[in-house]
Amino acid sequence: QGEWFKEFAEAEGAEVTVIDGKFDPAAQVAAMDDLTAAEVDGIVIQPFDAVALVPSVQAAREAGIPVMYVGGLPDPAATVPAGGVFNDEELVREAAREAVAWLKENKPGEKAKLVLFDIPGVIVCHEWRMAAFRDEVIKEMGEENVEDVYYDLVDHSLDVVVAKMEDLIQSGADFNIFTACGGTGAVGGMQALQDGGRGTAVDNVPQTEWVLSIDATPAELEYLLDPNSSLVKTIALTPKNNGQVFVDNFKKILSGEIDPDSDYVAPAPGMFVPNDSCEGAREAISDQYANVPGYWTLDCTEFEQ
Repeated sequence: QGEWFKEFAEAEGAEVTVIDGKFDPAAQVAAMDDLTAAEVDGIVIQPFDAVALVPSVQAAREAGIPVMYVGGLPDPAATVPAGGVFNDEELVREAAREAVAWLKENKPGEKAKLVLFDIPGVIVCHEWRMAAFRDEVIKEMGEENVEDVYYDLVDHSLDVVVAKMEDLIQSGADFNIFTACGGTGAVGGMQALQDGGRGTAVDNVPQTEWVLSIDATPAELEYLLDPNSSLVKTIALTPKNNGQVFVDNFKKILSGEIDPDSDYVAPAPGMFVPNDSCEGAREAISDQYANVPGYWTLDCTEFEQ
């Protein structure tokens, strides 16, 4: 999102600096305070901890600097517009219903045994993804038929995710549904599952666990498009679309069309990636991710029969 925002805004004459918040409240607070001191013309931020940012947002507004949240929501103590929130709750709930349908058809009578790699401090991850997924499974199965095998924080760096899934497998943990907040969480989990002889499917039907991934990075799509992989559903962010939404809404704040102290919220949901063909998946998202550093276009030749 940040890279597309920068490209679109600079095409209209703005000067944009993208700062990595490092999933660190202290880093975000320091960046906000530095920007306020530098008297920038505006700040767009995806919050890691909205509560921690309250004094910094208040200071920026007192200095006359408009602030817009993206991804998540501001704390009510420092209300500013949210120019595009990544609320994929409806998609996540639909995926959860599909997971339960798979379980009832392929493992009748078995409880839903969940492994959810969460980032509890991030509303996008916790409330709109992992908690929503779990809640929908409970609605479909009944609370007495749902077991949390693991539902907690896992730092979404590849080595940490792989190690956590390896620990679960080696402990003999019994689970049948797995998802993670972001792409690295799902990819690392799938890597460990398949290294441990799990994570498999026959003709796209999972054998041991049903897996949802969220982000649609090329590594996820390789699992999604493999009929022998148990990753059968992927939600993609649409960063190019979102970047334009962010620019459009920030311009409205600058022009006064959106009150800079209002509780305005604009949606920026994702989409399910088509999994019937590599070409379809690539066409759906390649343009969205083409401006992302480190992105590589999915090579469909490896999926040709």
